[in-house]
Amino acid sequence: MRRLVGLLAVVLAIGGACGGGGDGKTAEAPPDTAKAPDGSTSTTAAERTLPLDVSLGSPCVPAGSEQSIMFTSVEGAGIAFNSHYADGKDGTYKDFYGGNLGGKTEADGTWKATWKIAENAPSGPVRVTYKAAQLGYTVAESEISFRVVPPGTACN
Repeated sequence: MRRLVGLLAVVLAIGGACGGGGDGKTAEAPPDTAKAPDGSTSTTAAERTLPLDVSLGSPCVPAGSEQSIMFTSVEGAGIAFNSHYADGKDGTYKDFYGGNLGGKTEADGTWKATWKIAENAPSGPVRVTYKAAQLGYTVAESEISFRVVPPGTACN
């Protein structure tokens, strides 16, 4: 979990340094206000709920194959996710099986990540926890899951 929080902090710092979206307006917000991606300002940051839709490429994946995750939100939202496998390993472990990334949504509000699940990943459920943040919105966080089956096994 520490790595997920660390990734989110890095993603948010990158987003802030790169401008974090917006509508192209050049007016600067006063120092005590937050400027949202739509150009509006507020004296209280994070007052709106960040819209976020998350989907996986497949509900079941054989070990050794690829899985993908798609995030849809507002432009410039910072995204971070971490996969928690059936044996308890996640991105904080040395021999992790894959699925611990972060990024920033594009102009159309989407960001997609794909990773290869290690062939030695345990069969069973994989819980993917995620967070998304953008200036002017409350942080969105939740989880989604899929199942890993042994290599060469068909998903039913």
